[in-house]
Amino acid sequence: MHDRFLEDYHGKYVLIEIEGNIKIKGFVEDYNFGQDFDEEYDSICVRLDEVITNNDNDIKNNIGEVICIYENEIISIYEI
Repeated sequence: MHDRFLEDYHGKYVLIEIEGNIKIKGFVEDYNFGQDFDEEYDSICVRLDEVITNNDNDIKNNIGEVICIYENEIISIYEI
């Protein structure tokens, strides 16, 4: 993956696997790149349509809402 790779998913429907064995499906509404305390960060904002997890996780309560996910939280991301 190249720097700012999340920018490629802006405006697309994706499946994302994040930490905690959680998979989410949703539409990437926004892409952000910035710098905080001399560290660059890459993030996307996703409107959640579906959450797939075996855990009783609070993220399931966010279906229909937009959440921000940082690059270092993403294990895998695919356009679907």
